[in-house]
Amino acid sequence: MSNRDGLHQEAVTDGAPDVVAMGNLEQLIEQIGRRYIGDLRKVVEEVSRLYLAELAAKEQQIAELAQRIDTIGRERDGLEARLRERDQSASQYQSALKVVREQLQALGDEVARRLEPAPDRRIEEPAQNEVA
Repeated sequence: MSNRDGLHQEAVTDGAPDVVAMGNLEQLIEQIGRRYIGDLRKVVEEVSRLYLAELAAKEQQIAELAQRIDTIGRERDGLEARLRERDQSASQYQSALKVVREQLQALGDEVARRLEPAPDRRIEEPAQNEVA
């Protein structure tokens, strides 16, 4: 007699009880195999469900982080624009201050020139106490 794996079994003299026992054993093995496969499917389904739930949570987290990155990028762009405007204003103020400084310096020089005493144009008279 041969089983499904191609192995041969020796025939026993009374034969009938062994055939029944062998049939019951094969049925039992098939039943256990089906339950095992069913249990494996349940495990795979549960692991798959958990994996998909974790994957969805991670995708949500990634979407939130991407949104935060976009928001931070827009804020950074706005700050850079404000910084450029302030740099430009500071440059304009520095130029204006330079002009005012030069004007003040010229005005100060003019005031100082005008306040200088005029050269003495009086003729010196000989002192009266001198003996000739």
